[in-house]
Amino acid sequence: MPEHDAQVVAELRAQVLQHRERPQRRRAALGRGQLTAAQRAAAERYIAKLRDAKIYPSPIVTEVTALNAFHPAEDYHQDYLVHHPNQPYIVINDAPKLEELRRRFPDLYRAQG
Repeated sequence: MPEHDAQVVAELRAQVLQHRERPQRRRAALGRGQLTAAQRAAAERYIAKLRDAKIYPSPIVTEVTALNAFHPAEDYHQDYLVHHPNQPYIVINDAPKLEELRRRFPDLYRAQG
């Protein structure tokens, strides 16, 4: 698999772990500027593979689109995990993923805070 395909697939894999029905919360596979045909195809192939395997009980709603503009989140959303480490969402969803990242890739892991 070409490196850019692997990158798209890795990003998409992370994004489709959960989905939300609200459009403002919907996952998207985004490219910097315009997606190349190869990037778009890699993302769409991966979505199709997940859909066909019926891995998730709900439909995959990830959109494959170009990133036309970036709008930073409000200040109170910045470094949310660092400022709210005991919030249930962080404890249940994010902390275990970070621990796994630290365990698997200790040379790449860098603690925030």
